[in-house]
Amino acid sequence: MPALTPPSGRFRRIHLNRRRLWPLASRRQNLGAPDDRGAVAAVFVILLSGGVLLGMMAMVIDLGQIYLEREELQSGADAAAVAIAKACANDSTECASHAALVDVAQSYGDLNARDGTSSVEEVCGYLPGRLSECPPAAENLTKCLGSPPPVPAFWVEVRLGTRMPDGQFVLPPSFAQALPGNAGFDGVGVRACARATWEPTAGVLAMTISTCEFDDSTAGGTVFALAPPYPPYPDPLDEHTINFLDPTGCDPDPSSPGWQRPGPAGFLNGDSSCEFDVPLDGIVSGDDVTPPTFAAPPACVARLITAVTSREVVLVPVHDGIHDDPGTTEYHAVFVAPFVVTGFSFDTILPVPSWLINVPPACSGPDACVSGVFVGPAVSLNSLAGDAIVTLIG
Repeated sequence: MPALTPPSGRFRRIHLNRRRLWPLASRRQNLGAPDDRGAVAAVFVILLSGGVLLGMMAMVIDLGQIYLEREELQSGADAAAVAIAKACANDSTECASHAALVDVAQSYGDLNARDGTSSVEEVCGYLPGRLSECPPAAENLTKCLGSPPPVPAFWVEVRLGTRMPDGQFVLPPSFAQALPGNAGFDGVGVRACARATWEPTAGVLAMTISTCEFDDSTAGGTVFALAPPYPPYPDPLDEHTINFLDPTGCDPDPSSPGWQRPGPAGFLNGDSSCEFDVPLDGIVSGDDVTPPTFAAPPACVARLITAVTSREVVLVPVHDGIHDDPGTTEYHAVFVAPFVVTGFSFDTILPVPSWLINVPPACSGPDACVSGVFVGPAVSLNSLAGDAIVTLIG
């Protein structure tokens, strides 16, 4: 049989060259998707030339610098106002003249500035002979909050502003100057204000109570009797009896080493007026309250009689721990509380009836208790300045 051969023109042998087909296929595939190299650069140029990126950088960096400067100035103003109030409350040399007060403000303003410099624009308030009346404040967020207390309360207001190490009083921009229309923009001046007041107290009584006592009589530090003067009398239900030998509630744990649980109330080692200065660390020494050696110090009995008669506000230290060694007792005071003594009862002397309910306080256990009402929230140890309380009010 003769060999079969494909008809001419119908079938051809095709030899594929892959090297030739790949570039062709690649070119065909890219016909509908042009090369985008350079597009990102083009978009960047458009955004940069249109000011969008510069505007974003100006908002993030320049505004961030403004807020940082504002925070530093506010910290400096707060510290300066409190320092001046403490100096004037103690009648120290730092409060001898207006120039001395400006020096205090300058010192604290510079210490709180990252670049170590600030501008003292005003030190004013109410302290005859040393502080003048404050000029009107700017009607924006740079003014002090609230209003100053009425005369005769003493107060000081410190206003700080931006000052650069080179003496300029504006904060220069990093990117805002490059924005269209801002070619002449040189920066902004940032300001801050703080106000503090100080008021005399009758002193810190050399008697301490536990945080348990304070929380129990003030609903955790939230409920207080009406402030003096009296009358009007506070509600008799506001009266609380503080027991020195109460065997329940907040007793210390004898098995606990170091600082134990708060324990009962106790008398502290005060001066001849039964008053003392609380150190900032709060560690104060007192009498061993373990019976039968407990006895109210005569100076404190006399001081309590005066407090009951005058119905004055005294400051009572409040402790959260006790360290009781034989013959020595230490308390860890965490704050002081404004307290009005109404009466007391000790077994060594005649009891003094409460002027609020006309009967002596009923002690828990032996006769060793003091009655009274708390008339204000806790006062931090850092706010005490001699015989005054310093408060940041604006």
